[in-house]
Amino acid sequence: MKTDSTGFKTVVGFLIAISTLVGTAFTVDNRYAKDQQVKQVEQKVKQVEKRLDKKILKDRANALQERIWKLEDRYNGKKIPAAVKEELRKNKAELTQIRKDLEK
Repeated sequence: MKTDSTGFKTVVGFLIAISTLVGTAFTVDNRYAKDQQVKQVEQKVKQVEKRLDKKILKDRANALQERIWKLEDRYNGKKIPAAVKEELRKNKAELTQIRKDLEK
């Protein structure tokens, strides 16, 4: 009888050990399999981020160009005040920089 209970305990212990190993394997597999999926999502997010940055720069360039045209139309043939000249200069410089950034 002693051999039967010892054999039974051994089999139960073996089954528990196997179950633990299988559970651990699934846990590790799930964790690292998702790591690859996370990297793919990060790449997509970076692409969207780049497109959004370009869109923002284009919108800013359009707004600057409109402002420059309005100021030039307002003072067409008239003397431009110093403050307006400075604003025009800054706007044109910023517009040039944005266009360079968009070409990259």
